[in-house]
Order: sequence, then structure tokens, then C-alpha cells
Amino acid sequence: MPETKHITSPMPYASNGDFHRIFKEEKDSLYRLSFLLTADQEKAHQCLVSGLEDSMKGSPVFKEWARLWARWALRLSQKGQMSRAN
Repeated sequence: MPETKHITSPMPYASNGDFHRIFKEEKDSLYRLSFLLTADQEKAHQCLVSGLEDSMKGSPVFKEWARLWARWALRLSQKGQMSRAN
């Protein structure tokens, strides 16, 4: 009977630590994006925090897509803020 091989490749999905690192490394550009989306400093900060939380709690994302997903999470957060405001 052939021996079973175990694949020991790194995890293909972004971890919470990956998202923390991305939001830390790109804090300025992510904040600018949040501010452009909300046109308000307080809402931009809330959007940034919500984007990080949503990135960590959401569906698994490939590591290669994590930076793009972080920006998408900000957009979704802003959209949620706008719908709550109306």
C-alpha cells in the first residue's frame, strides 16, 4: 500500500494577524480611502475600525487577496454607515 503524503504548505488563507499587519502597514492609505468615502473624520475612523473587524470575522480570503479585501471591507463598512444614517 502506498504511503500517504502530508502536504505541509503554508496556510493559503489570510489570518487575523495578516489583517492586523495590513491595516498597520497601510494605515495612512486606508484612512485616506475611508475619509474619501465618508467625508468625515469620525466616520472615517469608525469605517477603518469596522473594516478591520469585518476582515477578521468575514469569510476566509486567500492571502494574495487580503490587501484588496481590506479595501473592499472599508467600502462595505462605509455602505453600512450610510444605510444606518438614512
